[in-house]
Amino acid sequence: MRLPTFSIATMKTLSALIVAATVFAAQPVIAQESPAVAAAKVSADAWLKRVDTADYAGSWETSAASMRSEMSKSSWKMLITALHWPLGDFKSRKFKSAVLQKAPAGKPGPDQVIIDYVSQYENKADVKETVTTTLEKDNSWKVSGFNING
Repeated sequence: MRLPTFSIATMKTLSALIVAATVFAAQPVIAQESPAVAAAKVSADAWLKRVDTADYAGSWETSAASMRSEMSKSSWKMLITALHWPLGDFKSRKFKSAVLQKAPAGKPGPDQVIIDYVSQYENKADVKETVTTTLEKDNSWKVSGFNING
């Protein structure tokens, strides 16, 4: 069986089509991140930096009103210290996914973005961290929930 031969011009055209198809196929993934998700991620990342540097008071002060109303600053500091102490020092974090949850039509409640990360700590690798951000009345995204599974 003889394989077909292609000219250099044909190979260049095929290469260009393959590159174009790859870029086109990747577009839906790139386009899926809405401005709301992007803004929520910026807020979550800034909040997590405070937690990573043990600025627990600052993380409470910049969290959503709903989180601050559920727990005092001193209670938050005790809880987050207890969660992070066994993990050791923070090493790195990678974004995994983000999902926008719109408030149901006709029901009160803000939109939320649930963001998952995989983090590395001194004493534990592959720690799943979930940050819930809530759209506040002033249209800013603030952290309203935090969960560590590791």
